[in-house]
Amino acid sequence: MSDKNKPTSHSEKHVFAFYLQNTSIITEQRYTGDELRIEDKDLCRRIQHVIKLEKDDIFFVFDQTHNVQLKLKQITSKKYILGQIIKKEKNTILTPHITFMLPVLKKEHFEYALYALVELGAQTIQPIITQKSQQAFKIKKMYNRFSKIIIAAAEQSKNFAFPTLKEPMELYTYLEDKKNGAIHIFFDPEGIKIDEIIKKIKNKPNKQITLMIGPEGDLTPEEKIAIQKQGFLFCKLTPTVLRAYQAVSVGLGICRSLLY
Repeated sequence: MSDKNKPTSHSEKHVFAFYLQNTSIITEQRYTGDELRIEDKDLCRRIQHVIKLEKDDIFFVFDQTHNVQLKLKQITSKKYILGQIIKKEKNTILTPHITFMLPVLKKEHFEYALYALVELGAQTIQPIITQKSQQAFKIKKMYNRFSKIIIAAAEQSKNFAFPTLKEPMELYTYLEDKKNGAIHIFFDPEGIKIDEIIKKIKNKPNKQITLMIGPEGDLTPEEKIAIQKQGFLFCKLTPTVLRAYQAVSVGLGICRSLLY
């Protein structure tokens, strides 16, 4: 049996990825075969004591612009580790560019949605405040936690060019400033089927897409009229009614799968 057709061994190790701030800067003058000394104490601790990588294990480090594949050569101390560069690349930028307008949901649902948006390849996350948005937590004060969730999702999914999380914005403020020419889609149980939407936009050149869901309890009738006047296409995802955070995964997953 050729290597090409040989089944993958279940004993092969998972290749981990770790966010390392300024990866692109510290590897700028490094090339394939060069050693890279990693001195980030938290990352060294994770590699040694949490993930427990061993000599010659393969792993990635990345920031939002570049990723580097390394072979672990030496764990010298708690202060640094040495890796050998196997390859380094610019991060793949998925197309089309997708912005997701995410209403402020219940805290646990908002965090679930953030993780899913990273896994499924959104480029921009725009929190939106609507009339029925949850106000149970102060979103601006949670940005440090949200950033950690986004990075964890990027590490797990290897979506190295992970999305930017914007400052929250009132829905009507967004509509007043809407000038980017993107195709806007609102997921709504009363909309047209998503396959009809996909057919309409699939062959449009240089397309940017903005997706939106309603909060728990949905948008108000007045808000729906307002976004419709601004050119939002109303799209039905499934024959059933999904919860808001479920619609995030289904909607973005379909669009990312069918529009690349």
